[in-house]
Amino acid sequence: MIGRNISVIVGQHHSELDQAIWHHRGRNGFVLDVASIHESIGQEVIAMWFDRTSFLETLSGCEAIDLRIRCGLALTQAGPIAFILWWLPPVDEQGVPYFLREHVLNPMNEGNRQVLRRLGGQKCLHVALVGSGPRLLGLHEFKHDHGFFDLYSYAQAAAEKGWPGYNFDLAHSAFEESFNVGDLLHGRYPELSLLAGEAP
Repeated sequence: MIGRNISVIVGQHHSELDQAIWHHRGRNGFVLDVASIHESIGQEVIAMWFDRTSFLETLSGCEAIDLRIRCGLALTQAGPIAFILWWLPPVDEQGVPYFLREHVLNPMNEGNRQVLRRLGGQKCLHVALVGSGPRLLGLHEFKHDHGFFDLYSYAQAAAEKGWPGYNFDLAHSAFEESFNVGDLLHGRYPELSLLAGEAP
């Protein structure tokens, strides 16, 4: 999905965005949270992309970014894991994209499920590019339909089923041992409960 650069509002953006960035300042990669990027838009789920290297410095100068998304739910021996794969083309001859980042979520957490539910109902996804400092480098707006509501529905069903003694760290470790991020992106695991979004 090709995003529109709306960095012109940086400097006029809502203080809630600064607060969200500061709250997650120790993170690296993608974080979903609820905040307002501008008073004319109101609160919504936004994605903050944290990177302390020069990568986002370069990317923030682009008029458009072709950021693509795949998401799904995997069942491991230790319980379910929700995941989002953020990636950028082009894809080389081996099927490896220019950029690929895995983002895992605890589907048993009510807050995570509500963020996914809300995101699934949005027409747009705003992505904040955040560099070292942390410093807001740019904002991009994407129109999307990438299966976030489906991911919420599957996560909700997993939570309703119940997993006595569920431990997210153990489930995450089991997920990393059982699934390769590149193979997830290409849909090479037919046993996944859900896989939605854009494939290479």
